[in-house]
This record gives sequence, structure tokens and C-alpha cells, in this order.
Amino acid sequence: MRLLQKLLRKTTASPGIVAISFVSNGFTIAITQYSEQDRPLLLHCEFISASDAQIITHLEALVKNHRLEEYDCHILLSPEHYRSMSIEAPAVSSEEFRQAVKWRIADLLEFPVDQAALDFYHLPKSNRPNTPHMLEVVACSNQTVATLRIPSKTTSRNYLL
Repeated sequence: MRLLQKLLRKTTASPGIVAISFVSNGFTIAITQYSEQDRPLLLHCEFISASDAQIITHLEALVKNHRLEEYDCHILLSPEHYRSMSIEAPAVSSEEFRQAVKWRIADLLEFPVDQAALDFYHLPKSNRPNTPHMLEVVACSNQTVATLRIPSKTTSRNYLL
């Protein structure tokens, strides 16, 4: 676990991004480094077949071989772990917006909305007249997030995509 803590805990500018997706028979990893124009440049990507017990060993080797201690780490959720949906943007104040989004999606989730980790973004405005402004909402259970989040004493930059 100490390895993932190193990957997920950052306090300085990162030289790049490590993206990891855990699947039933191993994990995939992509390593990018920022170029001089601050654009990510793919350095390495692969699928590693491993049992749960072997994953940490493989990750430790990757960190050592690619010097990943200072990289940001993004954990990618597989589609069965989250729900994405388009909804009409609620016409409420900014203070009430998140609560209104929760209310709108409550019946669309397989778990209680108060146990959901939510994020959303505004979709581009349609060119059709009288079309409401839309949001794309992404929700997953807090339990799923908790299994992937490593507690840290420092400020961490965990990104769930």
C-alpha cells in the first residue's frame, strides 16, 4: 500500500501522469510525461496480467524502473463502477445546484444518492431553439471510491476518471 500512497500523494508540480485501471485479471497502466509545451507525451503503456497479490510487486517495479514517485496518479474506473447520464440543468442558485442535481438523479441510481460520489460538467449549448441547457453527470458509490482511495497525511491529488 505504501507504493500507491507515494503515487497518490503529491505536494509539488508533477512531471507527468500515471493512469491505472484495475481489471479482474491484472491492470493496465499508461505513463505520460509533460513536454516543453505542457502536453502529455506517452512514454509507456501496457497490460500486466497479475493476481491481486502480485499487483503491488508489479507496481513497485514500474515505479522504480520509470521513476514515478513524483507523478500524478489517475485511477480509471471501469464502466460497471460508475453511471453516466445526461440531465437538464436545474434552474437554481449556485448554492443549491449540487443538491438539485442529486435530487434529479436519485431515481436513476442503483444505490442511495446520499451514498454517491458525484461530478458533472456542462454540455455545449444546442443550436436548436428552446432546447434546455444540459449536464453530464457521473456518479459512483462512495464504497467504490473508498476502495481506491489511499488515506494520506498530506494533501493528495487523487483523480478518479
